[in-house]
Amino acid sequence: MLLLLVVAFTGSAWASCSFGSSLQDTNLSECGSTISHWSTSLTGTIPSYLGSVSWLKTLNLRSTQISGTVPSSFCSLSSLTYIELWSLPLLTGTLPSCFGSLTALKTLRMDNNGLTGEIPSMYLASDLSDIDLHNNAFDEVPVEVCYDSPLADAMSAGPHCRVPI
Repeated sequence: MLLLLVVAFTGSAWASCSFGSSLQDTNLSECGSTISHWSTSLTGTIPSYLGSVSWLKTLNLRSTQISGTVPSSFCSLSSLTYIELWSLPLLTGTLPSCFGSLTALKTLRMDNNGLTGEIPSMYLASDLSDIDLHNNAFDEVPVEVCYDSPLADAMSAGPHCRVPI
């Protein structure tokens, strides 16, 4: 079994998080405010209990073999400011429609995955200033994100910003 140790600063204390070979082998609730791991050896699905880790601020699980879908329990993560889930070709399905309710979110990087469907309206996330969703199979981005929000400049360069006919 591969065992990796990730150390995360949680404000006033350090927290450590030991990863097994899959996310299911890891108690993510012990990881502090940051869960960060990138290694092609990490497998499994994103556990739905992650939505109960209310103090989570940063989620960075890139370039792994994580599969399945983004659980709707993410929408309970009201403190989440940073999501980096990119280069996960086995991450499929749609983004939960309640993603727009993540009002603390500043960075959303979910490019180079197998995601499909509609991108939720993100205009409620008023602090969102960095978004990268390219190289997925999304439908069109909501018009208010492309043209009537602080994200307009970032999104208009992408292929998904077009006015529906």
